[in-house]
Amino acid sequence: MKRRCKKISSLKKTVLFFAFTIILSTFLLCAVGQFSAEGIEVQKNSYWSRLISCTKGDKIRITTSCDMTFDILFMTEEEYEEYKDAITNGGSFTYYITGSRLSVASTQYEFEIPENGDYYIVIDNTDLPLGGATPQGDIVLGLGVNHEKSLLGSTFDFGDWIFIGIIIIGCVSVGIIIGVVVYVRGKEQERYEDSIKNLDRQLSSGKISEQTYKELRENIEDKYHKQIKRMGL
Repeated sequence: MKRRCKKISSLKKTVLFFAFTIILSTFLLCAVGQFSAEGIEVQKNSYWSRLISCTKGDKIRITTSCDMTFDILFMTEEEYEEYKDAITNGGSFTYYITGSRLSVASTQYEFEIPENGDYYIVIDNTDLPLGGATPQGDIVLGLGVNHEKSLLGSTFDFGDWIFIGIIIIGCVSVGIIIGVVVYVRGKEQERYEDSIKNLDRQLSSGKISEQTYKELRENIEDKYHKQIKRMGL
């Protein structure tokens, strides 16, 4: 017996297309990245760092757990180079104060990225910066970084509004299509039930025989299912 492949109706194709578009758009609008590690070792007078790429408006949540104090520094690539030079040769450096914490052990905090770019999260176990923790020895800590990344950022340009408009149009279109599908299916179901009820009344009143009833009912059911299949419902 040959297997027949059922063709997906144009109505279903449209619904599936817009549904896929909305799901993909939602994923692109907001993606969440996570990093967590236990047992990160940072020797006395040394540091540990991790590079992350960020977009303006991204939200970062940092969580740490440790028995000894240290500094968490958040800085741009340029500031990171200044920091490494200060560790080696002495001198000063800058860092993003809002995204940093000095002299902490176990903590959790959140902040927002100010500008697009690559940033470093630094676990500092040195005597820098001024006002930071004083190294007491090698430290072992647990670190968690939650990065909620918005690809549109916190500001919207013309292209962003077009993108949002497409999503809104897609949502409205899917809603309309689903509404039409439900309405048409309901009407077909209503006509089918009315036909069966009318047939039952004719059988009860003796206007038709049971054999005729069965034949007519099979005919009604066959037409109903063919209509539903033809419309892709």
